[in-house]
This record gives sequence, structure tokens and C-alpha cells, in this order.
Amino acid sequence: ADRLIALVRQYRPQVLVTYDENGGYGHPDHIAANVITHMAFDRAGDAAYRPDLGEPFQPSKLYYTAWNEDGWKQARELYLERGLKWPWDEEEQDKEPERESGDEEARDAEAAAEATAATDAAPAEEKPPAYVPPPVTARLDVRPWAAQKRAAAMCHRTQFSPDGLFTTMPEDIALVAWGA
Repeated sequence: ADRLIALVRQYRPQVLVTYDENGGYGHPDHIAANVITHMAFDRAGDAAYRPDLGEPFQPSKLYYTAWNEDGWKQARELYLERGLKWPWDEEEQDKEPERESGDEEARDAEAAAEATAATDAAPAEEKPPAYVPPPVTARLDVRPWAAQKRAAAMCHRTQFSPDGLFTTMPEDIALVAWGA
């Protein structure tokens, strides 16, 4: 947090941007980024906190990133219009078990019996409430910086497969998906 505070005090941004408390999808590094950014936002303007990090400065706003659902839906439609395969459709198909003819009823009965036995043997656990992301209150057009954004994302070589969606998406469709 102190390194970020020093940067905030040096560059004096009007807005800080981070992930939500859930890290977007529960990623521990993203959750840590949220905690660090909150600390920097709260302390950068405090003259009593670490004066050695620079002259105090308080950004005006703290924004969370959000998945551009509309843009991704449009990107999928563009893929399908061009006759391209949308990779996540294949992932959904892979989740559905293929059924062979014959002893389906026996397998279903066996699975139901196993589930019942497991439920009877296991103590009842309370499930946490379903995660609900914060509402979108602002939408920023970042298309002018799309090339920089994509180049920055590609620096995370271990995160993106060379033949995966994020690296192979046509640039015009990437603008739709990543542009807001």
C-alpha cells in the first residue's frame, strides 16, 4: 500500500481503479489489489501518514472494474455472425455429460443413492450467500487505449494461452468486448 500511496502522491490521479471486494471472481491477487488500493485511497491524503512518501493528495473517486456484459454478448454475436466458434460455448458443452444409451436409469439411480448417502452422512453446512457484484454506476469508453490495455494484459504470459480467446480475438471485436 505504501508504494501505491507514493505513486498517488507523485502522479495525483483524480480516480483510483481496483477490483471489487471479491476480486471480480474470487481471485486472491485481485482481492489483495482491492485491499491495497483501499488503503492507499484512505491514506494518501492523510498528512500525518508517512510524510516521507510525498506531499499528501486525495483522489476524488474510487472505482471498481466490472465485467462489460453487454460488450461480451455483442462480441459473441459478432463471432457467430462471422462463422467463428465462441470458445465458452464449447466449455458449456463440455460440462454437460454425454449419455450413452442402455443403462442410463441404473446410473441415475446409483448417483441419486450416492448423493442421498452423502447428504445423510455429512453435517449440514451453511452456504455463504451468493455473491452479488456492486451496481455499475459509471461506464468509461476506453477504446482509445485498447492497444495499450491489450499489451498490458499480454504481459501476464502465464494467464493467457497463445491460442486462447484473449490472444486470438480479432481487434475489432476486442474493441467491443474490452472497450468499456
